[in-house]
Amino acid sequence: MKPIQLTISAFGSYAGRTEIGFDGTQQGIFLITGNTGAGKTTIFDAITYALYGQTSGGERSGNMMRSQYASPSTETFVELTFLYQEQEYQVRRNPEYQIEKTLKNGTVKLQKVASNVELIMPDGNLFPEKKAATDAKIEEILGLSVEQFTQIVMIAQGDFLKLLYTKSDERKKIFSKLFQTDKYWRIQERLKYRSIHLDNQIEENKRAYAQEQARITIPEEMKEVFEGEVVLEELIEQIALRKKEVDEELAAYKEEEKRLSVVLFSMEEVNRQFEQFERMKRMQQELEEKVEEEKLRVQRIAEAKRAEKIKSFEEKYIDTMHNQEQSLKLIKKLESALKSWEEKRNQAGAALEMQQDAYYKMLIEQQAGLLAMGLKENEPCPVCGSKEHPALAKGDIIHQISELENELNRAKAKLAKSTEQLESAQKELQMCRGQLKQEQEKNKACQKGLVQAQEAYEKQLRESFFENEEDYKRAYLPERSREKLERESREYQEKCSLVSGQLVTWEKALKGKEKQETIELKTKLKDVTAKVKQLERRKLQLHAACQTNRAVLENSRNYQTVGTRLNDEDQVVKSLYRTASGRLSGSAKIDFETYIQRQYFKQIIHEANKRLLTMSGQQFMLKLKEESDVGKRSNEGLDLSVYSLVTDSERDVKTLSGGESFMAALSMALGLSDIVGKNAGGIQMDMLFIDEGFGSLDADSRNQAIEVLQQLTGGKRMVGIISHVTELKEQIDRKLVVTRSDKGSKVSWELS
Repeated sequence: MKPIQLTISAFGSYAGRTEIGFDGTQQGIFLITGNTGAGKTTIFDAITYALYGQTSGGERSGNMMRSQYASPSTETFVELTFLYQEQEYQVRRNPEYQIEKTLKNGTVKLQKVASNVELIMPDGNLFPEKKAATDAKIEEILGLSVEQFTQIVMIAQGDFLKLLYTKSDERKKIFSKLFQTDKYWRIQERLKYRSIHLDNQIEENKRAYAQEQARITIPEEMKEVFEGEVVLEELIEQIALRKKEVDEELAAYKEEEKRLSVVLFSMEEVNRQFEQFERMKRMQQELEEKVEEEKLRVQRIAEAKRAEKIKSFEEKYIDTMHNQEQSLKLIKKLESALKSWEEKRNQAGAALEMQQDAYYKMLIEQQAGLLAMGLKENEPCPVCGSKEHPALAKGDIIHQISELENELNRAKAKLAKSTEQLESAQKELQMCRGQLKQEQEKNKACQKGLVQAQEAYEKQLRESFFENEEDYKRAYLPERSREKLERESREYQEKCSLVSGQLVTWEKALKGKEKQETIELKTKLKDVTAKVKQLERRKLQLHAACQTNRAVLENSRNYQTVGTRLNDEDQVVKSLYRTASGRLSGSAKIDFETYIQRQYFKQIIHEANKRLLTMSGQQFMLKLKEESDVGKRSNEGLDLSVYSLVTDSERDVKTLSGGESFMAALSMALGLSDIVGKNAGGIQMDMLFIDEGFGSLDADSRNQAIEVLQQLTGGKRMVGIISHVTELKEQIDRKLVVTRSDKGSKVSWELS
């Protein structure tokens, strides 16, 4: 991976848009130089931020990198064009920040810009996924995480000495990220948790086994025999034998119970027959005591039947008498109505005569008035022929004609109504006379029938031998009452017949038999039955105990099998865990992850010593603590020492001088770069940026370091050095000069 073009806008100390081209530095060493605080390290930060969204030192987030020198309207972003495996990519990334925007109406408004990343692929198309997927794609292309990148490509200021001076624990954390050895730690942790889980399973299995053993059931009669520790198989065998004995004893008692039950049933059957016979005799005595009652009932039934023959004659006589009474009432009613209608007819006739007289009088008066109107003096009257008219009828002619018509109409109406009333009264009177005559004739016939019915009723009374009507009425019973007496009499006769027949049957059946005494037999049977129930309960108890103990035996064997398997597995897991965690007795105290990291560290030290021997003039080299020396205390597996080839002795890395430390750290960084690249899928990074550190070297050491770095480039590798050392400016031809003013940082290339 090599950078081609870097564009920085409002980022760090760079106020505006700054473009840095790396076309002329694609191989060999170049120097990034400038005063302290000019913005040299920001170039490293910009490259790392563009690729990973983090700065090279990891101490500042992208949100903190908006330039304080930038105008409010300037965009903040970093854009990097880089070459990887002959393919060109471009990535543009910006943090979250606020920018001023001028609206169409001239208003200036702060607008929030969300963090974003865009990746242009070699085919010129934009990678279509969101930020998280784009970040993952960039890391996939480079093949390095940000931790690996900053250790082998972008070595930040001060990071040289981290790997050199750090303790084993810290170095372990660095290697864990670089070489992704945490999977070996997870194996170690899984072994640990598996060991704990097995301990829990073993304890749980022991508890389950103890619970099963607590369920062992020992019958009461066997507790003395099985005191202390119980051999479960033997206990089950003894319970089975005892159950067999109980079964045999129970069968014998059941047979005896059956025999006694049969004998008792036979004896009780004889006693029941005697009880039936005695009951029949008591019933016969009760029936004999009711003979007189039955005679009275029979007599009462006979009298009721005789009375029943008279009932129809009595009812006919009563009906005839009732009809005659109703006829007399109707005759009286018709006679009263006849009298009333005669009065109404007379009143209607009188009214009619009065209306006729009034009508004719009115008619004559009106006719006279009309004649008077036409009479003249000396002319003869059409009625009397006289020519003198001394008293003429008076009246208004017009009024007299109108009134005449009205009065005549009213008179006609009254006359018609009176006529109608008279005719109606005469019709009703005539009808009433006919009904009265008809009813009088009917009454005569009814009177005759009443006499005949009375004679027939009295005759039937005499023929039925009742002395009087009161005896008859006392003897009469309604049909339901008579049927009840007949049913009671019939039942009495049937019961007498049944009891009589039963007595004869029982006398024959009981001939030669005697009542049986069953008290002693019942007591014996009760005792036998109680014994049967007791044995059945004992049988169930023994069966349950046997079943429970067999289940306990089977489950206990299963728990023992599981326990053996768990113990065997636990021994293996604990041995593996002690080995993986560096706790195995007699072995070095190096855990699994540290052991794997030591293999990587040995390779790193090997590669580092190739450079360190050159830079130190074959004076000293780095050495990893031997496994045989690890174990006096824990966490020593990644400890470093310095071996002097001059004195053939080892010393602590902290005894190195400043220049020696830089050479050792640089060698370590270069060795780390080689090994991480090899183990990251064979990835080769064609660039290396180093931030400061050369100021601590003397002239010879500096020359040797530069020589090593030049050898490292191999004609195609790019190595960038950040430094303000004057001598380096003279030694390195290509320089990227960074200057800073009160308006921000600027860059320019100097190529000599």
